Amino acid sequence: MKLSMSLIANYLRAYQPECHILHDTLSIKGVRILNAPHVRFSLEYIYLGDAEGYYQDPRYRDALLLANGENQIICRGADREELLNEVLSAFDFYGDFEQKLFLASAQNRPLREMAEMMVSVLECAILFFDIDAYLLCGVQPEHMPERKDLENIFRQKRLDFEGIGSVVIEEDGSVSHDLGDEPRFMNIKDADYPGCVAMYLNRDEERIGFLMLFVSDGSQVPVCMSLAPALARCAVNAAEFTDKSSLRQSSNSVFLSLLAGEALPPAVTEKFASDIQIGSNAVLMVFQSISIRNYTFHKMLLREIRQLNVPCIACEYEGRLCILSSDRDSEAVIRLLSGRVASSSMALGVSMQLQDFTRLPVALSQALFALNASDRPGVRRCRDLALPYLLQTLREQEMSMHLLHPAVELLEKYDRENHTELFRTLEAYIQAGCSQIDTAGVLHVHLNTLKYRLGRIRELTNVDFRNQDELFYLALSFRLIRKQA
Repeated sequence: MKLSMSLIANYLRAYQPECHILHDTLSIKGVRILNAPHVRFSLEYIYLGDAEGYYQDPRYRDALLLANGENQIICRGADREELLNEVLSAFDFYGDFEQKLFLASAQNRPLREMAEMMVSVLECAILFFDIDAYLLCGVQPEHMPERKDLENIFRQKRLDFEGIGSVVIEEDGSVSHDLGDEPRFMNIKDADYPGCVAMYLNRDEERIGFLMLFVSDGSQVPVCMSLAPALARCAVNAAEFTDKSSLRQSSNSVFLSLLAGEALPPAVTEKFASDIQIGSNAVLMVFQSISIRNYTFHKMLLREIRQLNVPCIACEYEGRLCILSSDRDSEAVIRLLSGRVASSSMALGVSMQLQDFTRLPVALSQALFALNASDRPGVRRCRDLALPYLLQTLREQEMSMHLLHPAVELLEKYDRENHTELFRTLEAYIQAGCSQIDTAGVLHVHLNTLKYRLGRIRELTNVDFRNQDELFYLALSFRLIRKQA
């Protein structure tokens, strides 16, 4: 891993290094000799040489200098070869730590295991919390036995209001109102001991917890600031945040699991519904750009969708963007996509409404059905395409056309032989929802004429207009035969 000057100084603390570090960044990947001929300085290296050649102060006559840009570490009591080997050992030490931590992260090991690995590099109390401030894991409280705030956290298993609100202050003395997505050092108001380095834990661009490193002395602050981002990146993959039964998963993780049809505990699905606050009448939209299909483009769209001022959640799934919102708010999502993607390139499929998020795989199949109904751009809704698809599917099966309601064929034959309009009358009556007044208006006949025709239809076909199944059977038969014609 790349090191910072503070990490190197921490590894060399047995030499009691004198540090002048102005810009502490994780940029150093190796060590070079300072007085080597034709040396070209780079912030990617730390340079080792005699301090005497750079300082006129006699105190540095036998000292060695480690330089990186404007940053300097001065060590006394070591020869050049010894210090060079120590610096090289620092790379091995921190690299081995990083490898073990990343492996534990990749295996979704518990936070406790990761925290215990950190003990080898951090001399501070290490605490991980979920986003509701419940303590998930804490190690090394013995480093600060006098800290009553730590004692309270470990006893109560959570961070109470007094543990952070109004007592944690910035370096300028102002109250710290929130943590950040990057590490921040915060002091404890009116305390004679150092504060803590803290930052949020983010997974899928969603805050799911936070990390706090309580230092025993100020010299540990730069080390914690350097390592905190790597610790946070690994911690979000811990079992506490990734186990399918955990309530601390990110909403995005649960969303992906539901789309894949994975069985989740009811409590996880209920919390997902509560967190996203979409409510009932949700729809799933599947977006695909016809002309642009790349990861960066999708990430940009996802970021903007997540910033909409309407409740929604979005992710990339199998190469497409899936967006879940209420049916009412779907227009806001469509307007955003239309403003970012040319109309000639945007294809969007919209599912039917769903009330139960466990049915997201069904909604996904509906949205994909609408999306793939045409290879042309446009916004297509499943509810507009479903009935035509079902009818066409029935028509394509020869047997379906042999199973039409017998009244259809009987009335067609009767009309041909007797020059009547009973077939058209029955079709109009069914389409009008069995309203005699509406049917008479459509056919432009007197109400008594209509009543006579309906009576004649009953005599010929024995149709029971009070039977809902029979009415549906007739309506379906008319739909099929009209499209067939």
